[in-house]
Amino acid sequence: MKKRERYKRQLLLPEWNEEVQKKLDQSSVLVVGAGGLGAATLPYIAAAGLGHTGIVDHDHISRSNLQRQILFKESEIGSNKAERAAQFLQDLNPDVLVKPYPFRLTEENADDLISQYNVVVDCTDSIPVRYLINDVCVSQEKPIVFGAIHRYEGQFAVLNYRGGPTYRCFFPENKGRITSPNCEEEGVLGSIAGLIGLYQATEVLKILTELGEVSTSLTIIQPWKNETFKMYKERNDRQVEIARNNSSKRSRPDERKVRLLQTKELMDWASDYPHALVVNMTGGPIREVNLSQLEFPGSNPDQLYMEDRERALLVVCSHGINSRSASEYFIEKGFNKVFHLEGGIQKFREE
Repeated sequence: MKKRERYKRQLLLPEWNEEVQKKLDQSSVLVVGAGGLGAATLPYIAAAGLGHTGIVDHDHISRSNLQRQILFKESEIGSNKAERAAQFLQDLNPDVLVKPYPFRLTEENADDLISQYNVVVDCTDSIPVRYLINDVCVSQEKPIVFGAIHRYEGQFAVLNYRGGPTYRCFFPENKGRITSPNCEEEGVLGSIAGLIGLYQATEVLKILTELGEVSTSLTIIQPWKNETFKMYKERNDRQVEIARNNSSKRSRPDERKVRLLQTKELMDWASDYPHALVVNMTGGPIREVNLSQLEFPGSNPDQLYMEDRERALLVVCSHGINSRSASEYFIEKGFNKVFHLEGGIQKFREE
């Protein structure tokens, strides 16, 4: 009786009956990222009665998040986002199960985590993680509800749905592209994050209830210009093969992987690797650490000597987002010991 009262407004909708509600209650969704997009997506799928929600996010709440990540409060600054989001949803709807994963989605844990859920919602701003989600979901035949925001615009699509296009079909991987725009460095309007997150929540409900027409085209929304575009792609067999091959490679050990360096470890790292190279992507000097810095060589690490590839390499940017993509690029180019500073130099300065 209590459940029926909770959901009675949506039970009045045409075709949305008790069986549909039960189907939603028996479904599960993994949301990767509890930032601006996740903060809008999560409460609406939980409030609608989604039975089981998983939330992956290693990050902690900062004051600059509060402008768009409306799940969080000033008093929660410093807390883990996944854990606080899970508590918010549990308070909102005690009848659903919410499980936080307060760590990164990585090549080591992605297959296992994603296998436990029916649908994956991509709310991350990391391009490598987007490709990782895509490749695992292609190999496991799971749909992805993708969203992205940039400044005054956003985009969303349902990917890998019933033979439809994948993330790679819309965005074939460009190994030469080592940076990507993100809201930490280029800015975003909070309401745009909310708008795209609500679209993602709606697509999740359409997939799980099998009501409505799922949007497998890429919808690009520019509210500031009052414009909306749709991009259509066919499923590309070559890109699907790349995704499946990447999933297969993850099962084989590889010592050449990016190593995460915590900001508190930076000083000790500098002592342990006195001859290391530092790729500084911040656009200015890093005065806090006495390191012999290498100016970033454009987009061509081939300019470095071959013997440099055996030296340790630390990639640093302002917030630790673009440096992750750049680190993957250097691995591809043959560097064996590549380190990426989590949170970037800004987090190091704050601590």
